Amino acid sequence: MIPVMMMKRATCSASNQFSTNESQKGGKSEYLVKWAGFPEDDATWEPEDNLSCHDLIAEFERENKKEKSNKDELDSQESEDVDNKQLRCIVGLTKAPGELHFLCKFTDDTAMLLPAKEVNSRYPNHVIRFYESRLKLHDNYTTS
Repeated sequence: MIPVMMMKRATCSASNQFSTNESQKGGKSEYLVKWAGFPEDDATWEPEDNLSCHDLIAEFERENKKEKSNKDELDSQESEDVDNKQLRCIVGLTKAPGELHFLCKFTDDTAMLLPAKEVNSRYPNHVIRFYESRLKLHDNYTTS
């Protein structure tokens, strides 16, 4: 069987592209391999020792390292930007990027989408106000 795509547990695709989902079993890297001619449901996790496409794995690791470095740099810049700003209000809430994020408006009229965990710890009073403003109380008691 020929690997078509793998993910790091890694994916070799027909176009030799990888995507990541890092995990290790017994201290050894595993790759999710999608086999040519078989449906995605038949993909299997394979230890790196079982794979012979080492050049593709090396290329994937380089790209993955570059992406992680760029993400860490952006996160660091964003964190510094937020440190120098004062929050005016929380405008909204979304789960679009995969996890819960608040859309925050700052006193300099800029807005940023920030992870809920960060906003909860930095601005707990704003979070409470945001939820309270959207809270609908219903009177379940009827008077006779």
